[in-house]
Amino acid sequence: MASWMVVVVVVSDDPVFLAAFTQQARKSRLLVWTTRFLVVSRRAPHSLHPLHETLALTNSLLLVVDDAAMARAAGWVVLPYQRPGVAPLRVASWTAEGNVSLHRPLFWDKFSK
Repeated sequence: MASWMVVVVVVSDDPVFLAAFTQQARKSRLLVWTTRFLVVSRRAPHSLHPLHETLALTNSLLLVVDDAAMARAAGWVVLPYQRPGVAPLRVASWTAEGNVSLHRPLFWDKFSK
């Protein structure tokens, strides 16, 4: 029995491109629940609100790299059915010194009770 996993990684700071990509990926069924979707950007999580629905309803992680230092990053998850104005949940952070802080697994079942 074969087992495999699809991970889609998109790197962009352009919210228009990211919104268009996610819309097309959902239409084409590329982003199903078993697909892990990673968005890497330097933009703050609240500025990527066009991605909100896709990030909320897929197995996704938003990785935000600190624009000034490029030495820090944080991982964010948008919870299912979360209102667009509510901040995503921070699940991890990294520093250039090698410090990693995981508050939850990076890809966890957001829909479990």
